[in-house]
This record gives sequence, C-alpha cells and structure tokens, in this order.
Amino acid sequence: VQETVNVSSFKEKSTEYIKKIIADTLKMPAVKLDPFEPLETYGIDSILVVQLTNSLRPIFEGVSPTLFYECKTIDCVVEQLLASHYKTLN
Repeated sequence: VQETVNVSSFKEKSTEYIKKIIADTLKMPAVKLDPFEPLETYGIDSILVVQLTNSLRPIFEGVSPTLFYECKTIDCVVEQLLASHYKTLN
C-alpha cells in the first residue's frame, strides 16, 4: 500500500511540475490547467508545440515535438515523460 501511495504522490508532483512548465509557456496560471483536458482547449498549435518542446528540452534531453501530437492531455505527457525520463523527474 505504501508503494502505491508513493507512486501516486510522485505522479502528482510530476504532473504539477509539467503543468508549471506548460503554464509558463502558455503565459497562464498552472492552476487553470486540467491534466485531463485536451491540450487543444488551451490553444495548443504547431507554434506552441515548438515552444513547449523548447521549454522541455533543457530538462528532458531528446524530447520530441511529436510528444504533443501523440498525447492529447497533460496527463498523457506526464505518463510518457515518466516512462522515458523517470530519473530526470525523480
């Protein structure tokens, strides 16, 4: 049970971290971002995808713009980053 709580807490912290990066790029408060809302709701377009990718690259080496085309929500972005960059988030 403790391990499940730790994994859940880790994902929540990672989600808040990614929300802050995305919110800074979108120039909006992170609290207004819902991790399960489609990214297109926030006006994500190809220009913003490049900006978001550029914001993530210094932290997550090798992150590709395709991440935002494959993932339609912040939750999905977090899941992908947890799978590919766990050590960076940890």
